Amino acid sequence: MLTPTTATTVHDRIVEVVRRLGSDADVCRTTIEVIPASEPNRLADALAAIVPARTILTSTIERRLLLAEHHGAIGWTVADLAGQPHRTRAWPPWAATAIEFDDLSSWISTAHISRAASTG
Repeated sequence: MLTPTTATTVHDRIVEVVRRLGSDADVCRTTIEVIPASEPNRLADALAAIVPARTILTSTIERRLLLAEHHGAIGWTVADLAGQPHRTRAWPPWAATAIEFDDLSSWISTAHISRAASTG
């Protein structure tokens, strides 16, 4: 089982998100390890088949961001796939007010995303 301190690659970090969501991390690893990190659409499609709720993969390859909704619960898990703390990202003004992180000092955190931001 991965912990945030042992998740060293983009693929490791994606598997950690999936593990935290309660989905099958082994299936995730097997599915995504053959997809290059430079192919976000393929990664997003693979995640959609593994995670039972919404996932969003966005931003540049250098600071790709994965947002995964908690299935059957309120909240999201937000992961900086570069492994950088969320507080180091230059968040746009709308995100600074729409996303409430539980841990800005980590690359992975649960968060509350406003209804307007999560549906628009």
